[in-house]
Amino acid sequence: MVRCWVLLSVCVLAASEIEAEGDGVATRDQALRAVADASHTITVVAPGDSAGDLEFLADYIGDARVVGLGEATHGTREFFQLKHRVIQYLVEREGFRTFAIEAVFEPSIRIDRYIKGGEGDVEALVNGLGFWTWDTEEVIELVEWMRAYNARGGDPLNFYGFDVQGGGDALKRAVAFVAAHARDETAALRAGFGPYLSFDELEGEARELARTRLNSPANLTGMHRAATDLSLYIERNEALLTASAGTDDYRLAQGAARVAVWWLAMALQPDEWTYLRSTSATDVRDRGMADMVHWIRAVGGDEERIALWAHNAHVGKIRDADGDRMMGMLLENELGSDYYAIGFAFERGSFQAFRPATEEQSAVFMEHTVGAADEDSVDGFLADVGSDVFFVDLGRASRAISVRKWLGEPRRMRWTGARYSDELEALHPPVPVLAMFDGLIFVRDTTRARPSARTSERFGLEITW
Repeated sequence: MVRCWVLLSVCVLAASEIEAEGDGVATRDQALRAVADASHTITVVAPGDSAGDLEFLADYIGDARVVGLGEATHGTREFFQLKHRVIQYLVEREGFRTFAIEAVFEPSIRIDRYIKGGEGDVEALVNGLGFWTWDTEEVIELVEWMRAYNARGGDPLNFYGFDVQGGGDALKRAVAFVAAHARDETAALRAGFGPYLSFDELEGEARELARTRLNSPANLTGMHRAATDLSLYIERNEALLTASAGTDDYRLAQGAARVAVWWLAMALQPDEWTYLRSTSATDVRDRGMADMVHWIRAVGGDEERIALWAHNAHVGKIRDADGDRMMGMLLENELGSDYYAIGFAFERGSFQAFRPATEEQSAVFMEHTVGAADEDSVDGFLADVGSDVFFVDLGRASRAISVRKWLGEPRRMRWTGARYSDELEALHPPVPVLAMFDGLIFVRDTTRARPSARTSERFGLEITW
């Protein structure tokens, strides 16, 4: 069954913004001309010494404090490269200093230290982010660029992971911090988290028995309550804990405790969280990610400007098809025009993703290739605008009646996460792109993101580039 996305707002345009279109019947050709007139061709995709050719972005981003950079797949080289270039522009020309990615919080701390001159193997650090999606040459190149930028001196760039999945290590950080700097809380910590903290020491049957107990609703409920208490304790005792540990360690423990609360809240959801969804877990996850962005902003102060890297679904500004509150929607509710969301789209090409398991075959990490998009889809429409790679501000383009007609109503849009098959693609509902994004970057032809040597070895891939 095809489901429509929930539209949260209606744009009212002044009469001067409405184009004269003959008899008033908006046509596809008129919409294409209007988008072409409002678009900016991008001639350089690969990152280089300068991103000055993207200066047109200043007219649209304005003073936004947070810019969301989406992606139509988790495995497209050109999307990753273009996001690198946009981030470079935001840093060099607009004063952005914080980068945050849809990745696990704890290992991102090690990358933050690395880009600020710390030691480490960049490939191992990126591999440690916890998701194969980011373990690519393109992301490694971005991290190396950030390190080189910081080496010049001046106000340094910051690196955060804002996902609330994989929160076990974050919980351990928060517990260890309080145990070290508030010894009177040791008994409460042991009561709340003792079985979890000792799990790694177990083996064999004892380990499996402990796993069952830890995953029971009663235990998860207790751990979530204890994590909430832990987070509140850290918040309420900032002066005491900062005096003992210092500001930096306090802030990391504060963020880690928040991650732990959301991670355990996800674990408590009754639905199995699969690719085909768990409504409640998705809602909790995106609320958690929005909360972590709020925390990152609080750490940086009122003047902090942040570039976010995530899937289109997370940076988009509306609920999803099942009514889940997505991160971008929550950020817009909080920030208003201080949040600017850029979606990414493509016509055809290749990307990497898992092929889901079936009764006949196991899941396979592989390259997928799709042909030209349907004419009536968002991607097919954008393919006829003319340029192979371009940016369009949808607010400017939608001053035209024809654009509001063609892109204002829900239309199919290519939308791939960690897994892809023709059957899964068909399940994605139409997207009201004007309500979802402030701007779009379109790429006609795409290629697969290039997995790192570690990920290639892990999945038995042959590197041919």
